[in-house]
Amino acid sequence: MIASLTRALGLALVHCVAQALLGLTVLFWTDWTSPARIITLALVVGVSLVWGIADGRRDRLRYGDRSEADFSLLWLRAAVAGGLVAGVSAWIADVLPYLNSGGNSLLFELTAGAAWIVLLIYVPAMAGVGVGRVLATRVAAQDATHPV
Repeated sequence: MIASLTRALGLALVHCVAQALLGLTVLFWTDWTSPARIITLALVVGVSLVWGIADGRRDRLRYGDRSEADFSLLWLRAAVAGGLVAGVSAWIADVLPYLNSGGNSLLFELTAGAAWIVLLIYVPAMAGVGVGRVLATRVAAQDATHPV
């Protein structure tokens, strides 16, 4: 529970900071709106991917093929909680001056907005877990063939 809560709050924080920076960019530097949207999207996806790679790699190096960790459920809980927290905080931030994030209602932020954030967290994280496990398997194979 603590692991998924940590991931949820961490990635919700990343999303909120990225959305606040995007709101400031749209307000003050309108020429940079499109690149800023791509950068913020890449930031959220990238952090989720890297965290997933770290999970998969650490799990494979520690337990090998006998891992009992269920990262799909862990990351799904983290993504849903992160999406809901990010949705509520985006709605609250919309009230603050200079942080206009689109003027969406709370219902929208808790349904469609949260669902989008869930996908931005869950899919890259699960891909990262797979990549991390493959990378750790390669490291273990190289260590086995080249003993020091």
